[in-house]
Amino acid sequence: MADTLTFSVNGNNDLFLNDAGDISMSVGIEAVKYACKNAAQAQRGEMIYNLIDGVPTKSTLWSGTPNLTQFEIELRKQLEAVDGVGKIINLQCSVKNDVVSYSAIIQTTFGEVVQINGGV
Repeated sequence: MADTLTFSVNGNNDLFLNDAGDISMSVGIEAVKYACKNAAQAQRGEMIYNLIDGVPTKSTLWSGTPNLTQFEIELRKQLEAVDGVGKIINLQCSVKNDVVSYSAIIQTTFGEVVQINGGV
């Protein structure tokens, strides 16, 4: 099985340089975790060369009453499309003080579990 490879990001979701002065890269399970975080944060229509992928937050959350069920379905689709994701063990979404939060526990194809948390 080929390892998943992606850019590493810091706590501010910014790229950073490694000790050799190169853009830091992650491989394997860490790459899956970063890719899942990125997939969860990507909003449909924001990617200039890919207007189809991304979570449709405008239609599920910001047009009238938030539809958490539809948001969760769309978020699950995006996470399942990430290379290295085996299955979503648990995905929970909630609204508190006008902030939509999510927490996902993901089984990777590497046999390990990762957890991501975030808010929109």
